[in-house]
Amino acid sequence: MVTIEGNSRYDLAIRSGMFFEAPGGLGGAELEVGYSHVSSLDLLNVQVSASWQKAFWESPLYPFIAVGGGIRQEWLGSFEQVRYPVGVSAGIRFLNGPHAAFRTEYRLRRVLNDPVRDFTEQQFLVGISVFFRNSD
Repeated sequence: MVTIEGNSRYDLAIRSGMFFEAPGGLGGAELEVGYSHVSSLDLLNVQVSASWQKAFWESPLYPFIAVGGGIRQEWLGSFEQVRYPVGVSAGIRFLNGPHAAFRTEYRLRRVLNDPVRDFTEQQFLVGISVFFRNSD
């Protein structure tokens, strides 16, 4: 939740994915589903991404790059609009062990199908990753 001068925004998102062996590193495929509410605007966001990462030398740092996109359904009263965010991401995962990591990511998305004009949005994300079924 964020409140600026009395206007509140609520966001809730969950991301799930898997990693697999890829040439020179690890590949990743993730699905993210999110919901946002701002005043009378509701947004449902579904995005997929494909990433590539490799350990920085022998350290627990895994820099990554990704491409992704999806669909964003917006409702404002009885009006609705569909937009399509597509773009790239870059970030770092810091493994705290075989089952957890700290993650930071910069996301750049071009949002297509806006009724006025297409626009670019930027996000800086920080989070914790939990790994299930990760081999020690």
